[in-house]
Order: sequence, then C-alpha cells, then structure tokens
Amino acid sequence: MKTTQLKMNKVSNLFAMVVMVAMTFVAFPSHSYGQLDCGTNCQVGGSFGGNNDGYPVLSLPSGVGANTIAVGYLALNSNTTGIDNTATGASALEYNTTGPHNTADGEVALVYNTTGGDNTAMGAGALFYNTTGSGNSAIGYGTLVNVTTGSGNTAIGNSACQSVTTAKNVICVGQSVAGANVSNTTYVAGIYNTRIPGKGNPLVCIDKAGQLGTKGCAKSGTPSAEQETINQEHRELIDSQARQIAELQQRLSQLESLIAKK
Repeated sequence: MKTTQLKMNKVSNLFAMVVMVAMTFVAFPSHSYGQLDCGTNCQVGGSFGGNNDGYPVLSLPSGVGANTIAVGYLALNSNTTGIDNTATGASALEYNTTGPHNTADGEVALVYNTTGGDNTAMGAGALFYNTTGSGNSAIGYGTLVNVTTGSGNTAIGNSACQSVTTAKNVICVGQSVAGANVSNTTYVAGIYNTRIPGKGNPLVCIDKAGQLGTKGCAKSGTPSAEQETINQEHRELIDSQARQIAELQQRLSQLESLIAKK
C-alpha cells in the first residue's frame, strides 16, 4: 500500500512540475530559454513574412526585407529591403542592401554584394567581390571570387573562374579552372590532352544550344562531312605552308651556290 502511495506521489509531483513549466512559457512567451548567448562572435536572427521575430538570439534590424534569415556575425548586417535572402557564416552578405533572392553559405560569401540578386554562393569567399552582378552560381571555396558586376556565371570547384570579373555567362567546371573574362565561354578540367582508352571512339560535337552529343557528328571515329571539310581545309593550309618552305629552302640553296662560286 505504501509503495503504491509513493508512486502516486511521484506522478503527482511530476505532473505539477510540467504544469508549472507550461504556465511559465505561456506567461512569458517573449523570453528565451536555454539559448546560447554568442555575444560578438555570432549573430542569429530571422525575419518571417516581414515581421522580425528575433529567433533565437539576436534579431535583425527593424525594416529588414521579408523572408530574410541571417546566421553569423554581421551576416546581412546592412540589409534594408532585400527580400528572400539567406546568409550563413560570418559577414555573409554583410553589405547587401536591396539585393533579393540571394543565398550565401560560408564566411564572407557574397560579402560585398549590394543590389545584385538571384546569386548563390556556397563556400567561404565565394563571389567575394560581387556587388551588382546577378544570377551567378558559385560552389566551392573562392569560386568566382573576383566577379564584380558579371552576371549569369556558373563555377563549380575550389577557386574556379577566378579570372572572371565583368563577363557574363561563363562556365567553369573543375578545381582552379581560372577561365577568362570573356562572355559566353566554357572551361572544363580534365579534357584537354586526355586520351580515351580504346579505338574507334566517336567524336563529340556540340550544337548552337550548347548540347553535347556523338550522333550526327561522328560514327565509329570517322569525322562527319562537315568536320571532314574543316579537316581538309586544315590539310590544304599545311600543304601550302610546306610548299612555301620547300621553295624558300631551294632558293637558299641556289643563293649559297652563287656565293660559293664567287
């Protein structure tokens, strides 16, 4: 009987404790419980639907654009009306003001962006110097780091597309593929001077839409008619240059004979 009574008392005490905790949260909904105070080492805040609710440690400044989330010291620190931005990492999107739809994940990613929109930077220092460029996608440490106003560029791989600054629609794939500041160009690692095993491999061609393929341009390693025409032009050019060199050598020999007779 005593054992049963003790169990009932424990249950009653536990229930009372749960009720007290619940009443505390109801009475003080704006207080934070069990949260880490990061001080100056991190900044965490959120803005949902235009209301800066301040979850969970430090709220973003009032007036911040809707659907904006910042995690990290000085992340989105200057944002005013830029909407739908997500910054994760110290100083990520720090100077963004009105640029919308940006995602920065990594320390100082998109740090100098101000009005550029629709950018994605995944990696520390990605799109570091970008200010007004839009529609850029950078994945990897230091990718597209030197872009300032260029738009529509895509870089995958650490330090990829470092030579691009103002160009548009440049694609770089592969670690340290620097590319060039020339619009509408593509640079891919691991292709140049790489031999494919086996024989009779088809050639690869590309159409004006940028699609790669093997049909319609080669069959069993034999060039297509269009490619064969190009090859023939190259062969004729080489043959012409060879004839010119042979003629020069013949004239040189004749000149040497005349000199020897004198």
